[in-house]
Amino acid sequence: MQTISKLQASGKENKKVIPQLKVVRGVFEVTGTGALIACLAKDTYLSSGKITKRLQDILNEIKADPTKQDMVYSVAEKTIEHDKAVMIENAPLLNQDAQVKELAGDLKAIERFSGVFTQTNETVNPPVTIFDGHTTTEVEQQEALEGKQITYSIEKFGKEEQHTAYLAEQTYKSKKTGKEITRVGWKVEFPEDTDHVKGIYKPLAKEIKFKKEYGQHVFSEEEITSLLAGEEISFEATDKQGKSFTATGKLIEQELKEGRRKIRFWGFRVNPKPVDTNVYVVITYKDGKEYHFKKTYRGHRWTPEEIKKIAAGKKQIVAFNGRKGTYRMEIKPNPNKKYNGRKYFGFDEKFAK
Repeated sequence: MQTISKLQASGKENKKVIPQLKVVRGVFEVTGTGALIACLAKDTYLSSGKITKRLQDILNEIKADPTKQDMVYSVAEKTIEHDKAVMIENAPLLNQDAQVKELAGDLKAIERFSGVFTQTNETVNPPVTIFDGHTTTEVEQQEALEGKQITYSIEKFGKEEQHTAYLAEQTYKSKKTGKEITRVGWKVEFPEDTDHVKGIYKPLAKEIKFKKEYGQHVFSEEEITSLLAGEEISFEATDKQGKSFTATGKLIEQELKEGRRKIRFWGFRVNPKPVDTNVYVVITYKDGKEYHFKKTYRGHRWTPEEIKKIAAGKKQIVAFNGRKGTYRMEIKPNPNKKYNGRKYFGFDEKFAK
């Protein structure tokens, strides 16, 4: 249990430990760091339970008789020599592991520039790229170090904006220690926003802002009041092809990916089309979300018992009728199948004996 706690970095004594294990819906999974270590440590002495026990036994022997300390150097030398060669051999595995690739992306170094900030007379190293996406030039960096404002154009959601940025001392809480840190960083002044509406979203009693139009339709004051009350509204909108349609929906908090960043925002969303229950089965999957899939698969009609197993995320062997007779396949539900970049609820399959 102590080992598992350390691998999870749980408890006060493991505050500075990078977690190698995490629990997802009650199941242990390796983190990116855990996958990295697992790839490199494959077949090494350090990953061997027998070698670990042998080292522990030697340490106990030395504790009882300090004159035997040379035994550690001998074992350590052999272990390092062997494991270094194995890790070099294991290195290609890092390029094959999806979690390690994701970790590499997350740890990609932020490009910075350095210089003396005239307002505080200290050396600073702010990022070259400002958080709004603008990459500064050397001239802009020098001007910012001198305490000047820089102005530039940037495209956001298909519209060009003029932003003004400058360096200033800022205080924030460290995610690792929880302590306040003061550091010189970028501050950005955004232009007056005329494309969005601000107001109190009553169901959550919090201030939000959302785009004031959808499908070339500008929301009226009455519609804005209804949306902020969490109510559905209907109106005539125009799609990208110029066709008119009736849009019915409400405000939803949504997520947009911009590079490696995830941006959360509020906006109007059209209600999804109702699922045709004559064609599809609707289930609540083990993750608590609702999904649907066709009632027939490879010509086989799902039975109530099979549907229960699918909802529970369980593998099962299913018999199908083919041209050359009956064949069996192991079917595993996958709510994240992709086709042409779109996710859908599907199945991973392989032939079974």
